[in-house]
Amino acid sequence: MANFRNFKLPQLLRRSTETVNIPQFDLNKLVVKERIGQGSFSNVFTAMFKAPGSDETETVVVKKMINVLDQEERKLFSKEVAILHGLNHTNVVKFKAVCYKPQAMMLEYICFDFKPFGQDICVSALSDFLLEIDDANCEGIHDWVNHAAKEIIQGLAYLHSNGIAHRDLKSANILVSNQHYSSLCVEDREFELMFQSRPVACKLTDFGESRSLLIQAQTMLASKTNNVDRGTVVQHGSETPVERNGSIYRIHRWLKADIWALGMIFFTMINPNLKSPYTLEIRSGFASKL
Repeated sequence: MANFRNFKLPQLLRRSTETVNIPQFDLNKLVVKERIGQGSFSNVFTAMFKAPGSDETETVVVKKMINVLDQEERKLFSKEVAILHGLNHTNVVKFKAVCYKPQAMMLEYICFDFKPFGQDICVSALSDFLLEIDDANCEGIHDWVNHAAKEIIQGLAYLHSNGIAHRDLKSANILVSNQHYSSLCVEDREFELMFQSRPVACKLTDFGESRSLLIQAQTMLASKTNNVDRGTVVQHGSETPVERNGSIYRIHRWLKADIWALGMIFFTMINPNLKSPYTLEIRSGFASKL
């Protein structure tokens, strides 16, 4: 009779969705201020946060997952956290910490305060910023738009140089700020220098659809679904891969799709009242490929 004393049955161990060496926070200890956004799988709100060992509190943005039972979305959340934690650029929103129970991430809070320019208005998204300045009659506003365009390009170039495609680039996913000079006295020389060198700061955000090239390849090739055309339809270009090429996706084409989306952003910066250019034409093009 064969000796089975050394036989060991393989054990299936689930991979942890938590990523090591990433700062964590307790969502229940935050003081919530207001909800600023809502999606199919997450709520976004501002909150007051006091870092361990600090006596000062700061306003932060928290993105909390809603559909925690959806296994795919939970995995995407972990991948978004991993991507954001690895990014460090002045034109990309700063990741601060993660909470796993419940799933939430903490990001820096930034906004553009119009008080120095005579209006008691504060906005965070480029889309809202464009609407505000479109209604204004102010000399030099075109210089603001030109500078914003340069900062957006710099942020996207940084992502692409690190092999990351955003996949949902649009004016609503670009944050604007003037916090580097808005709290200064308008009469001060420092205010003048800050404003002239950087009238508006732009930071890319919302990396829920983003993937590094490696993660994209692994995720898409293992997926059993053909639904890869996620994100905002009107921002998709003809380069967006919507079907398999044999058994391999043309992952690099997502980078080109980001460039198309960048062009759409520039279109809205020139025409801020047109929210969805070429919607019918683009949807028609996608339908013909399916």
